[in-house]
Amino acid sequence: MKKLPLRLAPAILFIMAACSKSPAPAEPAVSANPGSLLSSPKVQPSSRPPVDETARSLSAAADPTVPLDRYTDLNALPGGMSLSYVVTAKAPTPLSDDERLDRLSTPYHTERDTFKRQEIAKSELPRVNSALDEYRKQSYYSLPITSYSSQALSLTNLTLGAYLPASHSFPLVGYSGRCWGGSIRNPQGAVLHLDGSGPACNLVVSDDAAARAIESARASRTLQLAGTAYVFIPLVERGTANGSIVAAKIVLTDGAGRTALGSFDLRGS
Repeated sequence: MKKLPLRLAPAILFIMAACSKSPAPAEPAVSANPGSLLSSPKVQPSSRPPVDETARSLSAAADPTVPLDRYTDLNALPGGMSLSYVVTAKAPTPLSDDERLDRLSTPYHTERDTFKRQEIAKSELPRVNSALDEYRKQSYYSLPITSYSSQALSLTNLTLGAYLPASHSFPLVGYSGRCWGGSIRNPQGAVLHLDGSGPACNLVVSDDAAARAIESARASRTLQLAGTAYVFIPLVERGTANGSIVAAKIVLTDGAGRTALGSFDLRGS
């Protein structure tokens, strides 16, 4: 896939009891501040019962032969706007031209004069449609893994647990006990939901000296964990992009001495 242009402008589980008389109200999957691009148009609730998003995303298996350098950086556009394009491109119901521009074109969104908006649309609509075509074809994306980030989109929930002598490994710990699960939202309000599937949540370190060095840095709170997560995003439902972690690269360093402690390439089963 060709690289996407950097000049592009910045953008539940439903449970029903058998004896229930009416469905519970659906929680909006995408929300945005009043001034954000995704605040107009809003994602409209479906009249059909929601699909189990986790089951659907897991059922669409990622192609393990796709090279990691073919994954598109979700931070390729300013403000993580790439995620807004993914949500729009893969939505089951297409948006109108006006809705697309209002969501994905900053000049169009900020202009209030109807006639000026019509002029802006002449150049902006072909650009937006061309970008959407590229995102529609792509289902493989990457995200940085870090404890803190200046980038709009990143996995910041991963930490390293205490060394387990029996398995010669360190557990990767995430929110709610799921190292690869959670939701990420860009500044425009677009949401990526990670279903929790992916590589094993542990780093195997067979070498005793290496394990001691990592454990020492972890115990003294100088350990830094960073890397890249490779995400398969096959579909968008109810305004949320649903994805699974296919692979990850984890790099450990001792922040005190800036010493490299280990690099780990992880693949899903």
